Amino acid sequence: MPTDAEYEAALAEVESFAEDFSLQTERSEDIETEDGDTTTQILLEEDNTVVIVVGEPEARYFPVVYPFNLVGAIAEQIDESEIRRDLDDTTPDDTDGEDESAEPQEDPCSRLASQLLAEADDDTLDSFARAVRIVTSTPQTDPEVFSGDEFRFAGFYLTGAIYPYEPDFGFGSLCDCVQAVMNVGRRGQNYVQSVVGVHHPDETESGQYELSLSVDPIPGRTRQESP
Repeated sequence: MPTDAEYEAALAEVESFAEDFSLQTERSEDIETEDGDTTTQILLEEDNTVVIVVGEPEARYFPVVYPFNLVGAIAEQIDESEIRRDLDDTTPDDTDGEDESAEPQEDPCSRLASQLLAEADDDTLDSFARAVRIVTSTPQTDPEVFSGDEFRFAGFYLTGAIYPYEPDFGFGSLCDCVQAVMNVGRRGQNYVQSVVGVHHPDETESGQYELSLSVDPIPGRTRQESP
């Protein structure tokens, strides 16, 4: 297991190499994982593509993670000023007292995006998730899809790894891994964008937002390129 000094030196070296590679960096300390472990995370950004280096104090390697949230991608295409009529009336009545334990309310665009996904066909979402796995599976990246509380596919993670304690770890090791994860992440994002259609109220007979999912039978091609 690395010592505290070795761990801090490894984090500093990752940041230094990333800056040399002209990546924007941002460090976040004491981030708790779902397993209850405490990590340091270094966000790396290039041309609006983000990966996260997860520094785990007791591990001999650092995961390099590309996250893609389908709900967020759909929400970005929704105009909040148009959607009040499309949302279910689930806002609690006002009460005299406030519940301090209540979780923050989801923003309206994300709420509608979640609602649209919850209404989507389960088999189509399963096919979508399988296609994303195919598109993003490479020797350098390990894809993992995840679901939402009410729908079968909510996004994906890609994970690579760097080994900062190995003698041959250097600038090239970090850059090769980060570039591979980013490139495959962009490929996955482009495929998702070719599948997902967000139709605005003025484009639909219902006068409400609607979602279409045209899963390509040949992952990686756009619908227009399909035979």
